[in-house]
Amino acid sequence: MSAPIMSRFDLFFVILDECNESIDRHLAEHIVNIHRLRDDFITPEFSTEQLQRYIRFARTFKPEFSPEAKALLVQKYKELRNDDAQGGIGRNSYRITVRQLESLIRLSEAIAKANCVDDVTEGFVREAFSLLRQSIISVEKDDIDVDEDDEDREAPPHANDNDDEREDGDSPMADENQDGTPAPARPKTKITYDKYMSILNLLVRKVNAEETRTGEGVEGEELVVWYLEQKEDEFESQDDVEAERELAGKVLKRMVKDNILMQIHDSSSSADEQESRVYVLHPNCAVEEV
Repeated sequence: MSAPIMSRFDLFFVILDECNESIDRHLAEHIVNIHRLRDDFITPEFSTEQLQRYIRFARTFKPEFSPEAKALLVQKYKELRNDDAQGGIGRNSYRITVRQLESLIRLSEAIAKANCVDDVTEGFVREAFSLLRQSIISVEKDDIDVDEDDEDREAPPHANDNDDEREDGDSPMADENQDGTPAPARPKTKITYDKYMSILNLLVRKVNAEETRTGEGVEGEELVVWYLEQKEDEFESQDDVEAERELAGKVLKRMVKDNILMQIHDSSSSADEQESRVYVLHPNCAVEEV
């Protein structure tokens, strides 16, 4: 089911058929007893007529939110939005939007009607929030390989030496050491999906803010320095800073590959200076979902 269709439902629960000896036994006994005893096995607490009368009576109520319930409703919606922002694009099966705020309102009113009262209290809002929170489906993602197809990887030492010998076929293979043993493969850098999306969201927001303010992109080094400033409270040593700097650079390259950012070159840099990289948002990047 697509995300737009899923967002039309106030609550969306997935039922998993997991093997459990105790549950399976009770379920089997219940089904067997229904088939064996028929109606004698089913003894509901309320009759169908009583339930119909209760539903008709509950529908006559038109509950209204108290001032405290309104404030709590806004707070809980902000919590949903903040939690959603931590995962970024695609973490949940559907995005937290105003539709979920409307769901909170409808659920709170429905709970008040079920209790046959005229006021929506804070307790009803909390119960509605709990129901909605449980129904939000999180999608587990694999770790992200930020080294994948990285064209800017450093070449092995002496990779460019003895080009003439290489043409004659006398030089050792690039993936072998001088003693002929295979060189160890360079380990790839993998980070969790949540970590990747956390970096991505910060960088996208910064680039979007600068494009809105100046109409131009952000230089790569400036963008990385800004990101490190946002994370400075998490660093315990200079090694942590350098490791995070390297990781941010790799994530930038991955974002270009994933069509989230576009990399352009700064034409104002002089020939003596290394050509700087400027990043702008890709036209396909959905900023509103970040």
